[in-house]
Amino acid sequence: MNISARIIKTAFKSALLAASLLYFVILGLNEGRILDALPFLPICLIVSFILSMLGVSFTIVPFYYLGKKDQLPKIGKKFFPLYAILSFSFCLMFTIITDFIAAFVILGIAYITAMFAWMWFFMLNTNKNNSK
Repeated sequence: MNISARIIKTAFKSALLAASLLYFVILGLNEGRILDALPFLPICLIVSFILSMLGVSFTIVPFYYLGKKDQLPKIGKKFFPLYAILSFSFCLMFTIITDFIAAFVILGIAYITAMFAWMWFFMLNTNKNNSK
């Protein structure tokens, strides 16, 4: 699979995850009234797809270019803990600096989505290739 198809596939999965998590938060704040929160679903999908595409392109793809295709599992295992620690530290620091409770929710969703995107981009595709 070429890199652009992998970026789009991972960004699409991340967008669906982020939009569903954000929509559940909106439903929770809206006390479960589905029809009132329904207009926010297309907006959530569009915004989260754009942000996921940017996030995957700027934070995950550079690690892809660090090694060759046969070294992707090594790169995933080597840099994933560092990536997780740095992104969690950034999210926590930004939440403390802004002192805004919504930033905690938004950055928590971004952190969860980034960790899944990392696994989808590096680890799951290489596991499929190894089983063939």
